[in-house]
Amino acid sequence: MVVADDGGLVVAAAGSWAVCEELAAYAPLMVRSESDVPSASRLAQMRPKVDIKAVDVDGQTVLVCSQGGNKRVGVTESTARAVERILRQAA
Repeated sequence: MVVADDGGLVVAAAGSWAVCEELAAYAPLMVRSESDVPSASRLAQMRPKVDIKAVDVDGQTVLVCSQGGNKRVGVTESTARAVERILRQAA
C-alpha cells in the first residue's frame, strides 16, 4: 500500500521499499494514460495488478495505491477514504 503525491513520490508506504517506490513512481502515469501504452512496457505489465484512487484535499491530489491480491480494490477504497479523512482534519 502506498500513498504518493501526484509527482510520483512516496508520502507513506507499507511493504517492500523498492516495490513501494516503483508503484509510487508509476502511479501518476497509470492514472493519466488510459491507452497507447506499448504492451511490452513496465506500465502495461503493472496495470492489471494495481488499483489507484486519487484523493483531492484542498487542491492537492494524492494517490492511494495497492498492488497484488484479489481484495485490493476494496482495501484501496477504504484506505483512500481514511487518507482523505486524515488529511482533511490536518488541513
